[in-house]
Amino acid sequence: MGFVTEFNWVLKLKPEQGFPEEIKEGLTFEFKKQDYRVYPVGIPVYLVDKSWVAVALVLIKEISWKDDSTQGKAVIVKVFSEEEKEVATRLLRKTVEVAKGEKIEDFDGYKMT
Repeated sequence: MGFVTEFNWVLKLKPEQGFPEEIKEGLTFEFKKQDYRVYPVGIPVYLVDKSWVAVALVLIKEISWKDDSTQGKAVIVKVFSEEEKEVATRLLRKTVEVAKGEKIEDFDGYKMT
């Protein structure tokens, strides 16, 4: 019997999972993801939307697990400028392609497992 856990260094959210409607520094928000996930607490990670567009750096303040899901709270510590978004997004997407060993044409809704 095992316990499947995913380690995530990026907080990728859809609106229904808690992606903030407004991206502003200091905003604390809650999120919920399916499955059991481990995020670094107190270390900045990228906040990305469902298309792998990096919009900000967040600090995950807490996480908990229940009923095959992960819930947490995070605070936005840095909102990216348009130039920062472009660079961070390009780097993240390249990292995903290298990890998967393939060129990805459409990142909209892409799930890395």
